[in-house]
Amino acid sequence: FASSSSAGDQPAPPDPGPEPGAALLAWLASLGGSAPGVTVAPSPLGGAGLVTTSAAQQGTLLVSVPRAALVSAGGLPPNPTPAEAAALPFSADAVTSLASAVPAELWGARLALGLLAHRAAGPASPVAPYLAALPATFSTPLFFSPAAVRAVQYAPLVAQIDKRARWVAAF
Repeated sequence: FASSSSAGDQPAPPDPGPEPGAALLAWLASLGGSAPGVTVAPSPLGGAGLVTTSAAQQGTLLVSVPRAALVSAGGLPPNPTPAEAAALPFSADAVTSLASAVPAELWGARLALGLLAHRAAGPASPVAPYLAALPATFSTPLFFSPAAVRAVQYAPLVAQIDKRARWVAAF
């Protein structure tokens, strides 16, 4: 899958600053959330993730995420109020309409459309600090080379990858 746009056509990725983890947790707190039991740390698998800061007993609340920090398909909070939709720095109707063209089984693509709308809004997006904490790149089987997909040697997965790749190419 290749893109025909140049890097100059795209907005620059948000600047994560020196401590994107600290900025993410500060943003969460500014919205009324909390993460008293975790911190952001490098993952041995690459990127970063949340890790507990000490041993936690079963049932201990580690993270509380308020509604204002949620993003769902189309870039909106789940079941948005008219005021929430109107406050977004992009056309919620346009993104929702585009997301509705995506099959339900490709919920990740619907979510990606919303995240892209927020990214395009830059600092005006209410979730800009969250976006800054996301990895700049990642890979999924959808973007594997044909040889790598064949090497999977698991027919149901290969069929799903092929189905999704054909849908993405047609979209």
